[in-house]
Amino acid sequence: MDLELPWDELRSANRSTLGELFAGFMAYYADFDFARRAISIRNGRPLAVDAVIQRLPSDKKAFKIFVEGEYWCCGGGCDRGLPELHFW
Repeated sequence: MDLELPWDELRSANRSTLGELFAGFMAYYADFDFARRAISIRNGRPLAVDAVIQRLPSDKKAFKIFVEGEYWCCGGGCDRGLPELHFW
């Protein structure tokens, strides 16, 4: 398959270095309110933990950190070896 992508349209205006992006990521999650917010990769914004907990089975409501993403919703298996996290 010979696919020509519109590279000019896909180019990001972001000029930050990888180090700057990583430092920003760490700063954001260092101050993240995990008690009240869940990370939603799929929605691109935090969700209220109360709303998330309502959709969980009873045995999953004790987890301390919630990360939601489309890959994990589809049974991708990324959560293996992460007993303190819950992917829904």
